[in-house]
Amino acid sequence: MSAYAPDINRTVTPLATVGHLRWSDKAVGDVLDYAFDYSRLFKWERVIECVVDVPNNSGLWVLWSGIFEPYVVMALGRGVPGRWTVTITLVASTGRRVVREVDLVIREDAGSLDNVETAFPPPAGAEVQPKELDMPDGRVLTL
Repeated sequence: MSAYAPDINRTVTPLATVGHLRWSDKAVGDVLDYAFDYSRLFKWERVIECVVDVPNNSGLWVLWSGIFEPYVVMALGRGVPGRWTVTITLVASTGRRVVREVDLVIREDAGSLDNVETAFPPPAGAEVQPKELDMPDGRVLTL
């Protein structure tokens, strides 16, 4: 059982087959945690690695991500208005790899907090994605 309890309104649970997934919308200024429930994909295996990728032109920040069985949870901030696809890659202890995509719609907001520094520290057990570098402001460095 996970010590982290993600918000059910921002959690998707895919079927074992590939299907269309979508999280609830976010505003540009929102910094929220989103979860991916992988319990139906890995019934007898342990997930040991997760990588969360966002399109470079989306403006989305991946502040942190982590495995909180049976969830992959990530904090996403900022973003350019529109519909974007977040790609989640999971690796099991057996070496099996599963890649799923989840759509996220980013809406315009009033922008009143755009210049306010946001901090959403990761819960115990979460880390910045492996093989990534963090920038001084906490965002993951992407190319």
